[in-house]
Amino acid sequence: MTRLKIPLNFIDLVIDLFTNRRNYVLTDVGKTPDYEVLVGIDQGEVISPLLWCIYYDPLLSKVQQSSHLGYNLSHSFAPDVRSPALITKDAKVPALAYMDDTLWISGLHGNLQSILRIASSFYSFTNILINDFKARLLSSVTKPVPKKKNQQSQPPPTQTTFNISPSHNITVKLTPYATSIRYLGAWISIKKNDSTIISHARRTINHAVYNMRNACLTDLQLLYIYNKVLIPQLEYRTQMTILSKDNCDAISSIFIQLFKAKLNLAKSTPNAILLNRWIYNYRDLYGVQLQAKLSNFLIALNHQSLLGKVTNI
Repeated sequence: MTRLKIPLNFIDLVIDLFTNRRNYVLTDVGKTPDYEVLVGIDQGEVISPLLWCIYYDPLLSKVQQSSHLGYNLSHSFAPDVRSPALITKDAKVPALAYMDDTLWISGLHGNLQSILRIASSFYSFTNILINDFKARLLSSVTKPVPKKKNQQSQPPPTQTTFNISPSHNITVKLTPYATSIRYLGAWISIKKNDSTIISHARRTINHAVYNMRNACLTDLQLLYIYNKVLIPQLEYRTQMTILSKDNCDAISSIFIQLFKAKLNLAKSTPNAILLNRWIYNYRDLYGVQLQAKLSNFLIALNHQSLLGKVTNI
């Protein structure tokens, strides 16, 4: 916290809160005996995400400042439709992290190994215990190779090893090419995984409809649940792909049916009545996801321009 120039009074307050303390656990049969907390911050504590970001920042900063590490993204586009001249924007992304969920990104095995060495050194210095066996790797090497004539096809590898130190190697399982993994509630894979994302989005809606079909809810309560709870969930979980309008309509159709049933409306009632801003103003999933993708793109461009200004300074 001193490194980030946080006021000393606040630092002293945090230290007092998290030292020389005892905890207990609430269970169905009462609370457990008190136990002394030796080290660490409580999961679920309101200040824990902020403290963890402060605690983890030196590692992320070190990896980010290593210009040769990370995965390079670049895109060329015409800033002026009246001119054929193109400009190129690029960005190097070495990591994504939230609390203890870390995603290391690199285009080369050697660079990823260097990142893991830096991370391992930080974990050892800060006494963080890492479960290496839980790590998973997404890589293009798992893509099946087409079988050639008169040649026996070779199955893709299932694991790879990273040399962290002379006495420490990490063996990481490779995720199959068409298999998706969940990271912070979003599903990603090497192969384009629209079907998996659509399936999980439908499951989210179906679960909500199942829980509410026999509940005594008014139309405004249903509207609130859809606009303020379900749509943000679907927007977040579908951020890795752009769904067509037909897919978006199919995902939200079962909830629209529930809404019409609650109002004793015929199934043939036009959905435009619900989407009309002067009547119910249901948020359209297709429009919401397009707006979110455009906003993320503009934020990324602005972030890169700010990084360029900081670098020039």
